[in-house]
Amino acid sequence: MVRVKICCNTHEEDVALCVEEGADAVGFVVEYPTPVPWSLPRQRAAALMRGVPPFVSRVAVVGGDADTILRIAEDTAADALQLHGDEAEDVVEAVRAGLEGTSVQVLKALRIGSGEEAAATDWVAEVRRFATAGADAILLDAKSSARAGGGTGAAFDWSIARDVSSAGVLPVVLAGGLTPENIARAVEVVAPYAVDVITAVEDERHRKVRGHVRAFVRAARDAGIASAATP
Repeated sequence: MVRVKICCNTHEEDVALCVEEGADAVGFVVEYPTPVPWSLPRQRAAALMRGVPPFVSRVAVVGGDADTILRIAEDTAADALQLHGDEAEDVVEAVRAGLEGTSVQVLKALRIGSGEEAAATDWVAEVRRFATAGADAILLDAKSSARAGGGTGAAFDWSIARDVSSAGVLPVVLAGGLTPENIARAVEVVAPYAVDVITAVEDERHRKVRGHVRAFVRAARDAGIASAATP
């Protein structure tokens, strides 16, 4: 089964909508260090997270230094932290150490560009470095100079994600330009643990649209079923 995360929620109604339509996880951008339209103060994010029912994961999307990230984790009581900045291994190590004794998971995002630089990078080796540092999963997203925090609606070369997924170092969460129309192909190529979506399920106000969320979740579920049935 392919799990579905609907990210960048900012209103109670949107959280409820995503849960009702079958999301496995809902994401909240919390005090992100560079400007993004979804960033929330931690008190607001914590209030939204308290409205998430049991068995749906609450993910805080964060960036910056380990102390800031750990304070956000404590103040929001998130189930998982998605480190979506340029954090190095020492930050992941410090966050993992600071979470010792808790059940909070750590996802490290890697942003993948285009062209020769992306093709020349050993992405499996990059994932191994963060696995050693204590990450529980890797999120692969498109890199864009226009928006460092993600949510660009752009895809990257899925063959890179396929290689990372096939290596089996860490569970792979696939993000970047996913839509109801392309999710089946993405799952077929990459075989990710989970998929993550923002722009394809929003309107111009950055509010979630029920029909878009429903279409994405259903397409992802169908893709996961088809993938599991393929010998």
